[in-house]
This record gives sequence, structure tokens and C-alpha cells, in this order.
Amino acid sequence: GGRVRTMSFDTLVTGMGPGELVLVILACGIGALLIGAVGIGGVVILPALLVVGVLPAVGICSIYIAFMPAACAKLLVLGRIRGLIPWRAALSCGSTAAIGAAIGGGLVESSPR
Repeated sequence: GGRVRTMSFDTLVTGMGPGELVLVILACGIGALLIGAVGIGGVVILPALLVVGVLPAVGICSIYIAFMPAACAKLLVLGRIRGLIPWRAALSCGSTAAIGAAIGGGLVESSPR
């Protein structure tokens, strides 16, 4: 006889009121449109997630995980058009941005709550 474990489906969303849920849904919809159009939708989504109690690190990570497949697909499509993406500049900016993201992630974790 082992102990039977049950799966819990209690999440942050199950504890939200109707107004909070509408706020997050609208922010995510607007943020998704902005990310698709100009790549900066996180500035809309993250504040809404913080308002409803999501920890900053979890919110930031969730945004990146959610939009990474779309970003990769966009890169594959646009990368096929010869000369559209200046790859040398893109790699230079991307590597610098990765360093900044790592530093920013560390700062978020070490910031006072």
C-alpha cells in the first residue's frame, strides 16, 4: 500500500475574480497582437500578470515560453527571404541582448519583494 496522489488543478487562474480574469485575457490578447506586429507585447502582459499576483520571474518566464514558438516560426519564414535579415548585425544584437537578459533576470530575482 502506497499513498494515492491526486492531481490538483488549482492554479492562479482558478482563484481570480471575473474582473481579474478579463484584465488578463485582454492584456494577453493586446500583448499578442503587439508581439506579432512589433515585438513588444510583454510591456502590456507583464503588468497585468503582476496585478493579479503572479511573481515577476514567473510572469517574465511565462511570456517568453508562450511566444518563443511564434518568434521562431517568424524567423524561419522571414529568414528564407534573401537579404531581408542582416544576419551579422542580428547575431551581434542577439548575443548582446542575451547577456542583458541574463543580467536582468538576475536583478529581478534579487530585487526586494
